Amino acid sequence: MTPTNRTLARIFKEMGAIYTFTDGINRFRALAYERAARVLGSLEDDISRYIESDRLEEVPGIGESIAEKIREYVTTGKIAKYEVLKTSVPHELLEMLEIKGFGPQSLKRIHEELGIETKEGIIRALQDGSIGHMKGFGQKKVANMMKGLKLHKTIEERMLLWDALNLGENVVEQLRHLREVKRIELAGSLRRGKETIGDIDILIAADNATAKRSWMRSPHCRKSKKCFSAATPK
Repeated sequence: MTPTNRTLARIFKEMGAIYTFTDGINRFRALAYERAARVLGSLEDDISRYIESDRLEEVPGIGESIAEKIREYVTTGKIAKYEVLKTSVPHELLEMLEIKGFGPQSLKRIHEELGIETKEGIIRALQDGSIGHMKGFGQKKVANMMKGLKLHKTIEERMLLWDALNLGENVVEQLRHLREVKRIELAGSLRRGKETIGDIDILIAADNATAKRSWMRSPHCRKSKKCFSAATPK
């Protein structure tokens, strides 16, 4: 996915979430943006190429209105409608729409009735019973919310396969050129192609421990908490 496609997919996904939050009854507009986000996320070519060849509206899921916003972003680097929309809903509540048990109407009521704008605030309100005392939020619903939060936390602590591959391959390429390194390859769950990755395993065969020390000094390793290395003697 190209940087432009990735950014536009994120913007349209957020716009869909905002419309879901603010107008949960009329879902058609939200669904259109969600579909556009998925389409952009699956395109191999940069969306600007479709603009240059006047084929933008031919892309499935890209209607006239969304096509205008894509052209606006490619031309100006932003979408005016999105800039306005994102100020209307607390960002952390939008992110919670992805958590099982937290629908747009439930979050909207929590926001309006309890004045909560953050994920941490919702967790506190669940724990102290504030949400449980609201009409329509029974014991089962609250339990499902807590379960969804716990599952989401587990997922957040892991990396998606695509992101882990990009990071792992960059590190391997960096270390491959060290003269001490005789062989290096990705291992573990990343090599097996698991959907989410807890850490990045890299096997290194080297003449001595220099390669391992070089790895530990690598900016990739220092910046990422997901990295793990193992160096073995030749």
